Parts: sequence; structure tokens; C-alpha cells
Amino acid sequence: MKINYTGKSLVELHEMYGEGKGGFYSFWWRDELFANEKPEAGEYELLIEKKALTNLTFDEQKAKLQKGWEVPHPAVIVEALLEYHKQTGKYLMADWYSRASALGSSGGLVSVGSCGAGGVDVDSSWGGSPHGSIGLAASRKLENGKLETSESLNLETRVKTLAKGWLNELETAKKLNEEKIEKIEMLLSILENN
Repeated sequence: MKINYTGKSLVELHEMYGEGKGGFYSFWWRDELFANEKPEAGEYELLIEKKALTNLTFDEQKAKLQKGWEVPHPAVIVEALLEYHKQTGKYLMADWYSRASALGSSGGLVSVGSCGAGGVDVDSSWGGSPHGSIGLAASRKLENGKLETSESLNLETRVKTLAKGWLNELETAKKLNEEKIEKIEMLLSILENN
């Protein structure tokens, strides 16, 4: 299917569509780094209609993508799903998830799917192991209705996504360490005063 992705982040899409039927299942991810990322707006060809590449690890799924196709950002998948529902009253991906190109703060891969009366679910707990209900969508950006062929853009996007995920993990670890140091200092203070 061809979609016109608006370039909105997941947070902005949540503001547009809300929660529940025709919207999001939940909003737990609002403070995650990936929730505010804005992939490039434009026309995309997106393969999400059929459950594909299940029972494979994420690396095995990516290896099976045809040349020129990549793993889409969750915002691209979500907007396509919500717009399809808005236009048809039906959901795609009702019984499966697709891994996406973003990482959650826990290091898990973000996945999108399980669409139904409760809305579209965004999750990040699936990891890289094979699973029967976790497939892989595929996308490619079109320029003026034609396929964009710059391999360097695909590599740059992947490197940026990976680097942002690592930075987010480091920031989370730093925060946890600061909290531990504060607790240790408080404990030492209590012990010194006794």
C-alpha cells in the first residue's frame, strides 16, 4: 500500500487520534526517545497487509528483506494503520505485531500491532527471539512517486536510529546510577548519625 506519511511523531499522532477504537491502545511510551522521533515525511510504499516473516529473529527477518526495503519506524506503521482504519473502519494487523526500527529504553525492539477495539498497540518487550505472532513490515520511501535509491540514506537512517537507542540506554543507566548513589549516600548518612 502507498501512504502519505505526515512526518508526525508518535506523540503527535496520539494527540490526533487519542486512545481506544480508532486510536492507540495505550500511551505508556510517551517519555521514550522513539516517541518523539520524526521520520522524514513523504510518500512510502508499505507492506503490512499480510503477516510475514514470523518465527524468525529480528536479524533473520531483516536478512530476508528485498533490496531497497527497510524496517519502518513505528510512527510510519502506526499512521498507516490508523488512517486505514479511519477510511475503512477496519484494522490491518489484528492478530500480529511488526517489529519496527526503534529501540525502547530497556533495549527492546519496538513493535506495533494487535489492532482491534482497544486501538493500535505499541510495545517494546518482544526482543529479538522468534515468535509466531511477530512479523516484519517493510517500507521504502518514494520520491515523486518513484523509489528513492540512495543506499547511503538508508545506512544513515539506520546508524542514527541505533545511535539514538544507545544514547537513550546510557541516559537511563546514568539516571539509575545517580539514584543508587543518592540512596547509598542517604544510607551512609543514617549510619554515621547512629
